[in-house]
Amino acid sequence: MLSKTVCAGLELHHEVARLGEGVAENVANLIYLYAHHASVGDVPPITLHGLAWQKPWAKIGAFVPVSGNAGSSFEEEARGDVYKCLALEIPDRVSPGWTPAHVYPQNVEGVIAHQMTHLRWPRLQHGSEFDARALALLRGAKFLARGRWSQATQEIVRKARIETASFWRDDTSAP
Repeated sequence: MLSKTVCAGLELHHEVARLGEGVAENVANLIYLYAHHASVGDVPPITLHGLAWQKPWAKIGAFVPVSGNAGSSFEEEARGDVYKCLALEIPDRVSPGWTPAHVYPQNVEGVIAHQMTHLRWPRLQHGSEFDARALALLRGAKFLARGRWSQATQEIVRKARIETASFWRDDTSAP
């Protein structure tokens, strides 16, 4: 049975009995920030998996790689299993020597930006362009729901595309 914490109007469902100090507030703030920047108006239910969520927020940043889910995979959609969710899974221990699979950080903030990218562009598959948009969100880009991207966002995305293209070209382990 999952526990529930309500913070800033968001319901956070979690496996631990109680979230650590500052966790609910910081997760809610990050979700609202990146949902706003990506123009995601409908934030789906949020589930936090893993025992580390009971630690204080100040310690959560060291836990990598965080993983997540924002909905059905292409294979699930092909079978008609379409859903929206926002799940974040944090490892129970810090993973020393871990190698990133994406150019942006695989901490809680980076994974929230990644999942918002899925929610904003559900048909955009993982790759250089996907990572560029997630990285651009982390760098302050604001993607309007409709219309042209601002000049500032275009510049942020241009630089992120250069960086992610290089990462994907040089990284043979990229998914």
